[in-house]
Amino acid sequence: MKMNNKLRAQHYDRFYRDAESQKFYNSSIWKKARQMKLNQNPCCELCQQEGRVTPTDIVHHLLSIKKGMRKLDLNFLVSLCHEHHNRAESEMDKEKGKE
Repeated sequence: MKMNNKLRAQHYDRFYRDAESQKFYNSSIWKKARQMKLNQNPCCELCQQEGRVTPTDIVHHLLSIKKGMRKLDLNFLVSLCHEHHNRAESEMDKEKGKE
């Protein structure tokens, strides 16, 4: 399963993520912040609110990193499962369309 996640991330990086974002997500400072958040919340925070426990390996930004500020602030990061992450990304895409 780890390999599938790795391949999925590589595909996303290659075809969907811009160079600046890709550089950020591959940086050691992001990897450290991401790991700190996963250590703090190793399960999906939204599943926990629903009374479920779902281990996760995704850390989602509550604010787009393209807006600059707070992209490493743990208070603006959330641990999510794939299902909730896909929903969150879909909502962010809808918001981008309104701008």
